[in-house]
Amino acid sequence: MLDFLRFPASPPLSGFHSIREWREHILAILLFGVVLVGTAVAIPSIFLAASQGLWSIAITDIAALVFLGTLWQKESLGYKTRALGLCSLLYLLGVSFLFTVGAESQIYLMACPVLVTILLGRRSAIYALAACSLSLFIVGYLSNADVQVAGLESQPLLRWLVITLNFAFVNAVISGSIGLLLNGLERSLHIAKMSEERYRTAFVTSPDAMVISRLSDGVCLDVNDGFIHLMGWSRTEVIGRSSMQSSIWHDTAHRQEFERALQNGGHVENMEAVFVNRSRSQLTCLLSAHVVELDGENCVLSVARDITAHKKAESAILEKEVQVEAAKVASSAKSNFLAHMSHEIRTPMNGVLGMVDVLQQTDLTQVQRRMLTTIQNSSVSLLKILNDILDYSKIEAGKLEVERVPMQLREVVLGAAALMQMAAQTKQIELVVHLSPDLPNWVSADPTRVQQVLLNLLGNALKFTASNDERQGRVELAVELCPEAQWTDAVQLRVTDNGIGMDQAMLDKLFQPFTQGDASTARKFGGTGLGLSITQQLVGLLGGSISVTSKLGQGSAFKVTLPLPACDAPTTQTIQPAATAPKNAAVPQLDRAAGQRILLAEDNETNREVIQEQLHLLGHTCDVAPDGGVALAMWRQGHYALLLTDCQMPHMDGFALTAAIRQAEPAGTHMPIIAVTANAMQGEGQRCLDVGMDAYVPKPVRLDVLRTVLGQWLK
Repeated sequence: MLDFLRFPASPPLSGFHSIREWREHILAILLFGVVLVGTAVAIPSIFLAASQGLWSIAITDIAALVFLGTLWQKESLGYKTRALGLCSLLYLLGVSFLFTVGAESQIYLMACPVLVTILLGRRSAIYALAACSLSLFIVGYLSNADVQVAGLESQPLLRWLVITLNFAFVNAVISGSIGLLLNGLERSLHIAKMSEERYRTAFVTSPDAMVISRLSDGVCLDVNDGFIHLMGWSRTEVIGRSSMQSSIWHDTAHRQEFERALQNGGHVENMEAVFVNRSRSQLTCLLSAHVVELDGENCVLSVARDITAHKKAESAILEKEVQVEAAKVASSAKSNFLAHMSHEIRTPMNGVLGMVDVLQQTDLTQVQRRMLTTIQNSSVSLLKILNDILDYSKIEAGKLEVERVPMQLREVVLGAAALMQMAAQTKQIELVVHLSPDLPNWVSADPTRVQQVLLNLLGNALKFTASNDERQGRVELAVELCPEAQWTDAVQLRVTDNGIGMDQAMLDKLFQPFTQGDASTARKFGGTGLGLSITQQLVGLLGGSISVTSKLGQGSAFKVTLPLPACDAPTTQTIQPAATAPKNAAVPQLDRAAGQRILLAEDNETNREVIQEQLHLLGHTCDVAPDGGVALAMWRQGHYALLLTDCQMPHMDGFALTAAIRQAEPAGTHMPIIAVTANAMQGEGQRCLDVGMDAYVPKPVRLDVLRTVLGQWLK
């Protein structure tokens, strides 16, 4: 069975691939036997005849031996000629026995059709059977041989006809049976040959490396082209050598494990192994092997599939996953750092801006008010830088989200302009707002982000515009419908100024982060260089587009187009970003009369003092607690209209405090809880609402914002 796995140059070792091979084998055996017997009989006969002077007999015996020798040497004659010669010799021998021995020797004549059937097939056997039957009839009838058939003693013609028919029938049965057996053998050999060819084709053409080796010593018997292509060795370099001698295995322990598995279980399935090719490169393969019997010997058929590229890709994917996980960890660490930084910076900023708000409500001299205004402007600038950095970080991390809620477009626009009015007056710049009368009152948008875009553009325009003796500084904000945009209900926001303007080189890098027109711009005007980059990304998140035109020394024009579809007014009151009251405005007395008792939970002493003063100005009384645990005890003992709580406190933070109050509140009661948080990261506000808080106010807490929130939640 091993021969079908051999490469084409190797001759078959044993077995038969066709009925023709089997017949040639049978013919060779018969001829060998006939030559052997004939030689043993003829040689004594030749010597005896020669000694007696019977040269005709001696010559006849010599001719017979030469004839048999010629038939035996298949190189001299073809198979069919040799088979016909042997069958003819057997036929002549049978006929001679009929003449010499008599009709009783017909059994010898019967051997001729049987042998013809075996060697030449059923068709030739029919002719041989006819010739033998006819010879039997003629010789028997003419010689009037004494063969008795009951009832036909007096009719020799009919008697020999019956004898001949009986001979033909028996011979036909025997020859037919042998023919059927040979047909079955031929079909079996054909099937086996096809199977061997399929297996051989699979072995030879398989892209996988395949090896046949002895189980006992591991010596390689054959390899396919896949092995040669993969390993780089030639057949002569591996056949006849064991894998240990060829140094194919990279790890000896793996080779020993492979051999033990074959000895114990007879097979190995999908074992990862590292091999070394001829160039000493390492290859990772998936190895399978089975013990099979070939030519009566236990052999191993091994199949190795190269998965080196797959393993490298797998390693790359794993490395990428590690990098992604590391990026997530880094992003989380960055978010935590930004949250911590936001909290740590906003806490002292709350003290500065809060106390500035409170101090502005007192009687001040003109010099004091100017100095306080400088402190306030510097603090607001510092807070703006902090907000820009946080916004850019959130956008970069993909954590800045926008919402769509009903928004009063006019109120948002006018509110943004009102917030920038003080800065315009300080620089003696004319700030003009144009609102198209056909604008819808309510639109669906994110009011906070829309106002942030407007504030960034207006602040940028005011920063780079100035008034002098030659020209009055002017900034214009125009809002109108934009029917030529690609969206329906598109609104165009235009901010134009007559400031310093920009050349093309400045415009090319205008929206890049941490970049301003040139180095002198940053020194002269300050800022982080993030405002316009953030604005561009905010506009993109809102689904819109931004463009700019400018001329150096003449001014700039920014145009923002946003999809702001009209919508119905909300059924419940919605707080919209609006203009805040001037910082030095007095608090109305109708506020002081409406004062209520408020509980403040805040661990930072400065923040406690600031918020206490703010609440006092708003006409409310305040009890303070340094942490959530104390605040919970005070809530249980007193009656408060509202709780203001910091989110991050020792012992019990604001989230745990809120959860405890909501769980302990009597049925039908609900105390408003407002978070005062220094964490401005994405999701902090939603987290406050999720635990049961009603609203949240970011630090630093401005007086006007606190007034608005308390007015919404205090009855």
